[in-house]
Parts: sequence; C-alpha cells; structure tokens
Amino acid sequence: DVPILKEGGMNTQPLEKLIQALEETIERRDVEEAKVSLLELEESFVALNNKFFAQRATSELEDVALTIRDLKRLGAEVTKAETLYDKARAEAGKGNYAAVLDILTAARDEAMSAREAYYSKRVNRRVLEARKALSSIASKGVDTKQYTTQIKRATELAKDKRFKDALETVDQAIEAIQKAGELYRSCTEKMGALKNKIRAAKEMGPVYVDDALGLGKEAGTY
Repeated sequence: DVPILKEGGMNTQPLEKLIQALEETIERRDVEEAKVSLLELEESFVALNNKFFAQRATSELEDVALTIRDLKRLGAEVTKAETLYDKARAEAGKGNYAAVLDILTAARDEAMSAREAYYSKRVNRRVLEARKALSSIASKGVDTKQYTTQIKRATELAKDKRFKDALETVDQAIEAIQKAGELYRSCTEKMGALKNKIRAAKEMGPVYVDDALGLGKEAGTY
C-alpha cells in the first residue's frame, strides 16, 4: 500500500521511517516498544491513506462534474448521473471517500450511457434526413448507389460507437446528395431553356447555320 500512496504523490517518508523503526524493535525482540511502534505506524498509515483518498475523491468529483456539465450543454439526458454525483458529494461531506469513489464510478457509467444515447439519436436524425433527401433525387432518376453506401457506413460506425466518424460520414452524404439534387435541377432548367429556344427557332422558320451551330454547342454543355 505504501508504494501506491507514493505513486499517488503522497509523502511516505514518515511511514517508511516508522516501518524501519518497527523492524529494528522486532530485531531487538523488544515486544513492548514494538507494540508502540506498530500502533503509531497504523495511525500514521490510516491518516495518510485517508488524505490520499480525500484528494483523489475531490479530483474525481471535479472531473465528473465537468463531464456532466458538458453533456448538459449538448442537450443530453444526465439526470441519473447527476443524482449519483449528488450522492457522492454527500458521502464526501461525511468523509466516506471509498464510497465516494464507488458512486462516482457508477456516475461515470451513467454519463457515458447518456453520451452514447445523445450521439446515437443525433446520428439517427441525420440518417433520416439523408434518406429523405436520397429518396427525393432517386425519384427523379439520379443514380444514388454511392450515397446509399455512405449512409450505410454511417450507421455501421454508429453501432461501433464511433459517433464522430458516423456524423462526418452522414454529413458528407447529405452534402453530396444536395449537390446532386442541385445539379439535376440546374441541368433540367437549362435543358428546358434550350428546348424553348429550339421551339422558338422552329416557329421562326428555317434556322440559319450560325444559329444552329450555336444551339448545338449550347446543347453540348448539358
């Protein structure tokens, strides 16, 4: 336990000296002095151990509070995590630091679940938007295979809890679908305009060569 306290940044030199003193009294077979040394060692160890857990509990309380705060800002449901956090604070006030750490472990688990639920819903909403946009351009005859693959990939990433990658993928799909839709509309409008020009030219009678060439070049851009 002493090495753990030392690694935790605690000053263990007084404990180490007491351990050494105890070992020396045992070597001298001084039972009474050994009892005194052992009692002093136990008291010092308990005090330092409590200090260690108090500092650790304080630090972890702050970490969990920040996690909950950030999740609330996102709009995640953190009621369960907050309830556990409040319970941990109450135990800290009583000095029950071991209990504090156990409760905070549960609070972290709840916060993680809240985070996953939030991002899962967010990805699902975007996937629905992507599918709706996809259906719109598919009904016009646009090839949607590429975008379907992207949307499928986003759902797979979400299942693996890679929410950031999932959101990036579905957002890219939506952007690409929107561009495809805009391109289709633009081409449709231009083709419509070209047909109107050709119709107007026919109504005017024989089309001159230069005009015909101009319309051909214009048609070739679509």
